[in-house]
Amino acid sequence: MRGRVLAVAAAAWVAWTGPARADDSWMQNVMTFRMEGDHVLAEGAFATDTADTFKTFLAENAPADGPWNKALYVRSPGGSLGAAIDMGNTLRARGMSVVAFDMCASACTYMLMGGINRVVTREGSYGVHQFSFGDASADPDKPFFTAKDVETHQSMVGELADYADAMGVDPRVVVVASRTPPSGMTFLTRQQLVNYKVDNVPADDPEGQSNGNVVIPGVTETEMAAAPPEAGSDTSIFESLKIKPHRISSTIALAMARRLVMAETLDLAGMEESLANSYAYNVEYNGRVMSGDSVVAEKRRMVGDWGVRRRSIDEDSLSVSCVADDLYCTVSGDYDYELGLHEGGFVSANRWHFTMDIMLPLILPRVTSETVSKAE
Repeated sequence: MRGRVLAVAAAAWVAWTGPARADDSWMQNVMTFRMEGDHVLAEGAFATDTADTFKTFLAENAPADGPWNKALYVRSPGGSLGAAIDMGNTLRARGMSVVAFDMCASACTYMLMGGINRVVTREGSYGVHQFSFGDASADPDKPFFTAKDVETHQSMVGELADYADAMGVDPRVVVVASRTPPSGMTFLTRQQLVNYKVDNVPADDPEGQSNGNVVIPGVTETEMAAAPPEAGSDTSIFESLKIKPHRISSTIALAMARRLVMAETLDLAGMEESLANSYAYNVEYNGRVMSGDSVVAEKRRMVGDWGVRRRSIDEDSLSVSCVADDLYCTVSGDYDYELGLHEGGFVSANRWHFTMDIMLPLILPRVTSETVSKAE
C-alpha cells in the first residue's frame, strides 16, 4: 500500500468494544510476542509501533533474512490498522503462516491476510467492521470531515481491497467490513472464511480445524517429519524449508487477471479504481511499449465510447504458470465480449483471448505485458 494511505490508516484505532470475558485480560493490553514451543504467540491490541516490535522480535529469534518456517498464533481485538497491515507485509515477506485460535477482529483481520498459510480454527473467530477515526467515531453525527477527508476515506477502502487481493484473499471481505459500523462487528461464517480464501488450508471437518490439532502443510511437526533434502540438492528455499504456499502466486495472479478483465464492464469511476496501481511503469500493451497510465487512458477511451459493455470469462479456458520462484506469472484465457451503443441499440459480440504477464513482488503485483486478440 502507498505510504500516504498507510500514514492515515496508522492513526485509525479500531478495537472491538464488546463485553469481555473474565479471561480476556489480553484484550486490554498492547500486543506482545513470545515463542511457545514451535510457534509464535501474539496476544493483545495493535499499537502504532507493534509492527516495529514484531520486527525486533524477529531480529532476536528468526534467521537474519529469508523465509522463517513458523506459524504465528494470534488473538487480538484490533487496534492500529496501519501497524496491522505493516505486520501483514512482514509476515508475507518472511513466508510465515498465521493461525487465529481465538478472536481476531478489526485490524487483526488484515494482519492475518499476510500469512502464506492462514487458519481460523473452529474455536477462533474473524470479525470485521469499518475502520474508525478516534473522536469522530465517538460522535458520528458531528461534522468532523472535509471533502478531502472523504476522498481519502474512499481511497483507503480501495487500497484495502487491493491489499486483500494481493494477499490472495477475496476483496469481498472488505465489502463486508465496509457495511458494518465501527460500533458493531460481523463475524464471517465458516463458508465465508473458505469461499473468501481467508482460511486457505483445507480441512476435512466442515467446521474447520480445532485448536487441539492444527495441521499446516510444511509447517507443523507432522509434515516436517520427512528427511531434509540432501546438501547441495537443486531445491528452492521454499522447498528446502518444506513450505507449501498453496500456489499463492498463481492464486494472486488469477484474481488480478479476473479483476482487470472485468474492469471495463464497470462505469468509468469504478474501472479507474479497479485499474489503479495495477500496471507497471512501462507495459508492453498489444505489442506497443507504453506507460501504465497510457494503458489506463486507452481503456478509459473504450469505456467512454461504448455505453454497453458485457463480459463473461470462460473459466475453463483460464490457465496460469509461474516461474522464477513464483515472482512472475502468466495468465491467459478467453472471454465473450459484447459492445453496444445503448441498450437495444447496435451490439457487437465476439470471443477474445487475453494474456497477461504479472510481476509479483510479494505484496504489490503489477502487469508488465498484456495482449488481447480475437479468439479462433
